[in-house]
Amino acid sequence: MDSAAKTLNRQSGVADELISSQSYDWITKKVYIAVDRVGTKKSGRIEACPIESNDGCTILLSNDFGMHSLVVDPTEG
Repeated sequence: MDSAAKTLNRQSGVADELISSQSYDWITKKVYIAVDRVGTKKSGRIEACPIESNDGCTILLSNDFGMHSLVVDPTEG
C-alpha cells in the first residue's frame, strides 16, 4: 500500500448508528468497526472492511448488545 491518503467508504443509512470503536488488522489489512445503534432498541454489530479493495464492509456479528471496545489480535487469530 502506498503512503497516499485513502478513504474507507461505508453506507449505513440509519441516523441512530454510531461507530463506537475501530481496530486495524495489519495482517489481513482490514479495519474492524464496532457500530452501536442507539434509541429504543439498542443493538450492535461488528463489520470488517478491506482497505486494499473497493469491496464493501462485511457484517461479522450482529446482536442485541452494546459495543464498548473492539480489539483484534492477528497473531493469536
